[in-house]
Amino acid sequence: MKEFFRNLNWFERIFPIISILVVIISFSVGVEKNWLSLIYSLVGVIETFIVAKGLVIAPFFTVTLCVLYLFLSLSQNYYGEVVIAAINIIIGIAIIISWLKNKSKQNTSEVQVNKIGWLEYVLMLVAGLICGIGCYFMLKAFNTDELIISTISVVVSLISAYLMVRRSKFYAAGYLINDIIVIVLWSMTIKNMGLVFLPTILGFVIYFISDIYGLINWKLMERKQNKQKEIEVQKSGEAIEKIDAM
Repeated sequence: MKEFFRNLNWFERIFPIISILVVIISFSVGVEKNWLSLIYSLVGVIETFIVAKGLVIAPFFTVTLCVLYLFLSLSQNYYGEVVIAAINIIIGIAIIISWLKNKSKQNTSEVQVNKIGWLEYVLMLVAGLICGIGCYFMLKAFNTDELIISTISVVVSLISAYLMVRRSKFYAAGYLINDIIVIVLWSMTIKNMGLVFLPTILGFVIYFISDIYGLINWKLMERKQNKQKEIEVQKSGEAIEKIDAM
């Protein structure tokens, strides 16, 4: 643990602290309070940061965050977000299994970044489109508020979660899009609810920044892991040559 904190750069040390302070201060604004919104945002700050760091414990926080978001969305009749949360709880369990089975050999606290082919991306997008059509009519039947936005959010979130299961660095790109969608979605509550959900809105702004960092950091992780693989292959080749020489 001490080594983990020692290896953090200045951004990784300062950003989580500032993020937590922003969420807490935003909670103090306004008369009405929603404690679930505060708890969700604080857990989310931690979750998005450790996911961006690629830590294998991150999916456990992901599942916890999904449970909190399910109840938060249910309170506002955002059934599209409820569907996302419920499905992501199940996918979160798959992420836990995938990440624990694929730890980096160089750093066991870190997940091994995976590179998937273009065909899988195409099939994933096609499946997402089909899923989106089905979700639209399902959410319409539930009289979901902000139907179009909710449907898009469902599809983008599911694609992003799938990419997390597959340990692709592009998971962050999907969540960046979804962050923008849900910022708009929850900002609409200000008109009727005031600043009650301000911690949630600012939380998603923080998640957006974290996902930008995640996209960058996972690329660096991938580069570092590939370089280490090359070194190991080179050492293995040299060892075989020595044996043959004997």
